[in-house]
Amino acid sequence: MLANSVSAAFWLFWHTLRDPSLLAAATAEITACTTTTAPQSGADDHNNNNKNHPPFDTPKLMNQPLLQSLYAETLRKYIAVYITRTTEYSDAEILDHRMPRGRMVIVNSATAHMDRRNWDHQASSHPATSFWAERFLVPNNNTKPGILRADSGYASLTSSSTTAPPTSPQPPSTSSGPHKFSLDRHKGAWIPFGGGPHQCPGRHWVKTQILLGFAIIASGYDIQVKEPGREVR
Repeated sequence: MLANSVSAAFWLFWHTLRDPSLLAAATAEITACTTTTAPQSGADDHNNNNKNHPPFDTPKLMNQPLLQSLYAETLRKYIAVYITRTTEYSDAEILDHRMPRGRMVIVNSATAHMDRRNWDHQASSHPATSFWAERFLVPNNNTKPGILRADSGYASLTSSSTTAPPTSPQPPSTSSGPHKFSLDRHKGAWIPFGGGPHQCPGRHWVKTQILLGFAIIASGYDIQVKEPGREVR
């Protein structure tokens, strides 16, 4: 997955920068995560030498609902990996197929990520083949994962999270705003890092790398995408 982080970051940047309303909503979440704390003496070179952007509360940034949904949708749409498993203890039956014990099974994540049965039920205007930044957002007052109205727009997503981030490596996503990030509806269908106890151990670092990098660029530069000629300035 580390080799895919650059391409994933590009597509997240591209879809956000080309949509002014999405960029505004994402920037609002980023702004809510800036801090006024100056780097401590002895901090690393990155903090000491880069003063063009504000310091961020990184755990809080990693738990912003829209940013997480953007990240999850980018990996669903653009990242495909091969997942290998072995039928170690006994034969395994998958639909009409029997896998003998000791055989290796290889699964491409794109099969699940682009399966219309997993994704098209959310909204007919946002099929699996499309990029939808809100795909992993659900109403915050709903105890069960639900369907975010396709016409909700990004204006309602600018309310930032004020909930203190948990300390777990995989904290549950919470938000005091109208929507929250959730993968519950797509268990077994969103697998860019594999699944179970053998998920990619670098998944937390990759998420931090991409979202923190996006926050630095979005807060430090004014970038416009000129759609007709695909020009960036």
